[in-house]
Amino acid sequence: MTLFKKTALSLGTLLCVPFVQANDTLGAWGGVFDWPIIPIHTVLNPDGSLMTFGTNNTGGQGAELHYSVWNPALGTGANAHTLLPNETPTDIFCAAQVLLPQTGQVLLAGGDNGTGGNWGNPNTTIYSSNTSTLTDAGFSMAYPRWYPTTTTLPNGEILVQGGSDDGVVGNGMLTPEIYNPATGWRSLFGASSAYAYGDDFFRWWYPRAWVLPNGRVFGIAGPAMFYLDYQGEGHIEEAGAFPGNNIGATSTAVMYQPGKILQVGGGHYVNGGGPLASSAATLIDVTGDNPVVTQAQPMHFPRHWANSTILPNGQVLVTGGSDENAGLGGAGPSLAAELWNPATGEWTVLASEVHARLYHSSAILLPDATIVSGGGGAPGPVNNLNAQIFTPPYLYVGTQLAARPVVSSSQAAVSYGGSIELTVNSSKPIARMTFLKTGAVTHSFNNDQRFVELNFAQAGNTLTAQIPASANIATPGYYLVYALDAAGVPSIGHMVHLAPESDSFAGNLVQDGGFETLVPEDGYWLNVPAGQNLGQWQVTQGTISVHDNDHNGLGLGGASGLRHIDLNGPPLGTISQTINGLTPGQEYVLTFDYAIHNFAGGSANAQVSIADLDDTWTATNSGIDNWIQASYTFTATAATETLSFAGSGGNPCCGVLLDDVAIVAGENQAVTPVVSAYPLEAGGLQLNGNNYGEIAHTDAMNLTQSFTLSARIYANSFANWNGIITKGINNSPYALQVWGDGALRLATNWDIPAANANTTAVGTWNSSLTMTTGEWHHVAVVSDGHTLKFYIDGELDPYQPAVTLSLGQNTEPMIIGADLPGGDEYFDGAIADVAVFNRQLSDQQIQNLAQGSSQLVADVSAPEVHTYNGTSDAIYIPHGANHNIQNEITLSARVTVDAFDNWDGVITKGINTSPYALQLWGNGAIRFTANWGGPAGAIGGGSWNSSTTLTAGTTHDIAVTYDGYTIKFYIDGVLDSYQPAATIQFGQTTEDLVLGSDLPGGDEYFDGSIERVKVFSRALSLQEVQQLRF
Repeated sequence: MTLFKKTALSLGTLLCVPFVQANDTLGAWGGVFDWPIIPIHTVLNPDGSLMTFGTNNTGGQGAELHYSVWNPALGTGANAHTLLPNETPTDIFCAAQVLLPQTGQVLLAGGDNGTGGNWGNPNTTIYSSNTSTLTDAGFSMAYPRWYPTTTTLPNGEILVQGGSDDGVVGNGMLTPEIYNPATGWRSLFGASSAYAYGDDFFRWWYPRAWVLPNGRVFGIAGPAMFYLDYQGEGHIEEAGAFPGNNIGATSTAVMYQPGKILQVGGGHYVNGGGPLASSAATLIDVTGDNPVVTQAQPMHFPRHWANSTILPNGQVLVTGGSDENAGLGGAGPSLAAELWNPATGEWTVLASEVHARLYHSSAILLPDATIVSGGGGAPGPVNNLNAQIFTPPYLYVGTQLAARPVVSSSQAAVSYGGSIELTVNSSKPIARMTFLKTGAVTHSFNNDQRFVELNFAQAGNTLTAQIPASANIATPGYYLVYALDAAGVPSIGHMVHLAPESDSFAGNLVQDGGFETLVPEDGYWLNVPAGQNLGQWQVTQGTISVHDNDHNGLGLGGASGLRHIDLNGPPLGTISQTINGLTPGQEYVLTFDYAIHNFAGGSANAQVSIADLDDTWTATNSGIDNWIQASYTFTATAATETLSFAGSGGNPCCGVLLDDVAIVAGENQAVTPVVSAYPLEAGGLQLNGNNYGEIAHTDAMNLTQSFTLSARIYANSFANWNGIITKGINNSPYALQVWGDGALRLATNWDIPAANANTTAVGTWNSSLTMTTGEWHHVAVVSDGHTLKFYIDGELDPYQPAVTLSLGQNTEPMIIGADLPGGDEYFDGAIADVAVFNRQLSDQQIQNLAQGSSQLVADVSAPEVHTYNGTSDAIYIPHGANHNIQNEITLSARVTVDAFDNWDGVITKGINTSPYALQLWGNGAIRFTANWGGPAGAIGGGSWNSSTTLTAGTTHDIAVTYDGYTIKFYIDGVLDSYQPAATIQFGQTTEDLVLGSDLPGGDEYFDGSIERVKVFSRALSLQEVQQLRF
């Protein structure tokens, strides 16, 4: 095997033929050099080599035989390339590829099946650059995937989305999965989505996806834009349609700054056919809660199948493509590169390469800040087993190569919130330092490149740069650190490893919980007897039957994926799986979907057991009509436990059906409500004891056995039956109320018609804990179908009645603030943050809700308005642990200023030192100060002023936000144009929160009135800031 030594690249080594059109305006392409295969897939390894694959050594489609490794340190000749045999059982052609952030190995997910068609495979393959070997990982995905996308998550796991089971004629794989190097794959059943990954518009075709600064994943798939929450079982949130004709798989897209995306070219959804290419460029800002889409200046050339590459200076290079989709017609191939400058929004035409780079071409940044562009074909009008290297204009002065900064460092690894020191030798001052993640590219999308501007300081020849504190900004993996001089000339990148912060991963611990591994040979069912495996499961007794979802229509009522199982084989079966990675003493949530076979005789029983959980339940719901999700909690007694399901009743051949089994740690369970209304930030719902709010009925409001009702309430007075959440007007399956003594009350199945067969419990239950009037309380009630739990302000009530519960259903609206069935009992006060869940939440999740989904840490509502005298007046709020904020913040208030002066404090955390402060300046500007006086644990800091100003004597709403990357100022809901970038980790202090004065470093007092003071431990969006005004 060939091993590669890490070697700094030099242009003289790489460009072995004279430059053509070499200058600081056009840049230059080096000579064409041979490549052993067509580099359809290209990955930059930690040692600086490139691993490429996609065809055999004659350019024939398929990677079942070969892959290639190029060592740029050896130049561009044949001796720099090594063609290696693929000895795994997997054809990795058209797989997804990404570096594993723990090891630097290449993870390859899916691909072709190597039998002459384009059927997908579910395999996982690992390439190790240390040994130049390709091996099977030993884990299989639940779904075969051809053309999927992989994305590195902030915790170091790998997300896979999309892909087809049979090329362009196959079905899109609707359920994302997550890879954990220790435990393998798990499915995100809650994120199954035809909207994101469906067959129309080939949405499953290499979806574009990025981790955002808030930790969510944003995706573009065909015309669909969406957010993916990957915690627990996952959730897809639709985010609107992509506007414009630069759309589909033939476009190229890049996140050029955290949360800011550029998509250009394209215009069709598959290879070949469709309209001529678009030259349009679209900017998508996803730093807030909703995408903000604007059209940018178009490119000079239309391009299907171009590639976009982020450069060390933050600009975007677009290469290749053609006007005709994978053809040479129309305006022909686009040979000239183009450069987009985010600062100006302008495109610049650069030098032209020799060959057309069309479908199945790739381009990637090399450590020496040049770009290699190669391939195209298989199929195509030409098969290009060759490449060229582009030297951008920033490496020239006139027609000569520029003198470059030379950096060196002994650091091969960095950590979040830490720093890196480099020694620099440069004839010009160093003006910038940047952080670029190594790339992994195929089919016009580099799924792992990221760009971050670094804060740095220079002392003599030593550069000290701050590494981002958040894995949402810089996902774990391998990065190149660049120093750019005052002329914009970059150094050679220094490779460092940014490892995941923890080896513990949140998510579903069950493998193959959707039972997708075995395919019934006859297309209907497959019986698996005791002693055999069903994917990652073991059949230990009797027989388990695997069904396709369309078998007798049994999956129509809500089974996800393609298959489910029947616990009654025949005979009655038991299925088990060893669950690893548990923490003894920790609470976990087990969820699964169930129904019964239509031949079960109307009902069937089944048993579930793991750790301290052992329960038998009866199912009556037919899989044709309705699948129900069950939810249990258990406490792990060991790091490894056995999860078992057993059929225990029904017809011997047909019993309880099972699907979508998941186990997550209690605090990591996805908490996506079926109803969410009246957020506190928007003022909630104000109630005068004679009015109420109404939410139109949806089927999701029809709860069954497992559910959670929660809200935040402010009561002026209590009276019996006062409604908080009531489903219905004439009858009510469920209602959350208060009682005259301040207790919380649950009423179920009130006046439900007798014909409704789903009602098994009619009654009312009151908490033993009570509330007081005149203050906000968070309230919740949770049912797992067997036990009720009440919570007030996150505290679990000791009264936990055993109730076997199944709720009725109606189509009437949900009423907030009144209980109308049986009498009109109105709530007097305010209700906010209403949330209804179709599952039980854990203790930790209720506590999280009680703390506030908005992450509000200080809400100063009394006195409602306070006037400060400008000389000695201030309000001191005692320190709270939640006042210590890490990486994100929002400070807001309503102010009326009588006179302005420098440093006048509005909100200041601290007396002697200050992690954060919202102030005013003498010209009326808003000022944000971070880490004044060096509080403990502080990283970064400084002061920044808004460009817009306030007017004395006028009431203004002011706010400042910091999202871990950018500071934003708001005056009266309008975003200020000055938005400085900064790297800050707020220090910690136990000193008071002070209103109306800035004490650290001097006593500067506010002159005027302040009200509506709020502090959040996250950056609010523009819309949320605007809602604070009302």
